[in-house]
Amino acid sequence: KQWYQRRVRGNRRGGGCALYLHEALTTTDELSWSDSFCSVAAAYIAEPNMVVASIYRPPSTSISPPLQQLQDFIESHASEDTFPDIYVLGDFNLPSADWVTRQPGD
Repeated sequence: KQWYQRRVRGNRRGGGCALYLHEALTTTDELSWSDSFCSVAAAYIAEPNMVVASIYRPPSTSISPPLQQLQDFIESHASEDTFPDIYVLGDFNLPSADWVTRQPGD
């Protein structure tokens, strides 16, 4: 069975995110929410110890949206010995970002 999570932005037009995972990947924990800043769908996959997240950030919102829930989710699957590989994908709406230096741009 394939896992699927979709978050829409409530009473707003456009945006939202989705996360599709192949049936061979077994999720042991999921997280999803949508607020005025962004939409997030995330899953923890125990084998091979990774977190995959899909994010949509509208162009008109703050550069630093409150992503504490995602950070807490990732940290809940970390231990002193291991930390999961993290894949964050999506539409960040940051056309001026410098992805090499990790700066948001203008």
